[in-house]
Amino acid sequence: MTSWNSYSSKRPQPQQPKDEQPKDNTPLKLSISTDATEDFKINLPMFEKYLPTKERIRIKEIACKHLVAMNGATRYMDMKAEESWHPFEWPKELTDPQDIYEINFRPMQYLLNLIGKYNMDPRKVRILCWGCGPAIIDYHLDKLGFNMTSHDNWSQLGKPQVINWLKDIEDTEGYKHTINFVDDVELLCDMDFDILYDTGNRMDIERVVQNPNVKLIFTWLPEDRMGGTNITYLKENFTRKNFNGIVAFFNNDHFKGRIS
Repeated sequence: MTSWNSYSSKRPQPQQPKDEQPKDNTPLKLSISTDATEDFKINLPMFEKYLPTKERIRIKEIACKHLVAMNGATRYMDMKAEESWHPFEWPKELTDPQDIYEINFRPMQYLLNLIGKYNMDPRKVRILCWGCGPAIIDYHLDKLGFNMTSHDNWSQLGKPQVINWLKDIEDTEGYKHTINFVDDVELLCDMDFDILYDTGNRMDIERVVQNPNVKLIFTWLPEDRMGGTNITYLKENFTRKNFNGIVAFFNNDHFKGRIS
């Protein structure tokens, strides 16, 4: 089993007011054994259990009322991704909602396995979504209970649009997200995360990538997107696995060589 020395978050359980949640700052040890081949394999029943197709379509429709330009963590809502972005076959059940880039299905599958296979408390798993864009992935993970921080440079999509569609969800359904949007990179450098989830931006900040608390990194084309110093660091301290379009880096100190 592999130890994750994650710390409990201050975020509440989903769909409950923040002031009703106990705050627990004591260390929590999370232990999992990772079969990388299986844990990144698309499991449609698990997706349907935690991210039902009808719910994803409904959330996409709400978001689209506010979002004019789509980029980053999602593809354009009225078209399939360009061929260069999906050189492999993906299940029709996942791609039909057209809300998440195919490139991000495997990281989502792994995170679903943390809940459905390893019975982790998602509130204890701190995720930085880098290049969050419309924050649809962030919303789904937040609602599942993960401790979400999201960052974007908002160069192609206005942050107010994203805040507005999330507020729409709160007003109409009573679900108040607890995503922590942090625009200032310097602030991110002083924060600790268990997982870095690159959904569409250049993740090359050394103090973020090389934070010793980071246990797992999902990214695209790391040699092009992360910078030479970070690549050297990852080669020396992480085990790299390629999963048909997504690259995962596992921290050797935390996974203890148990990545199969």
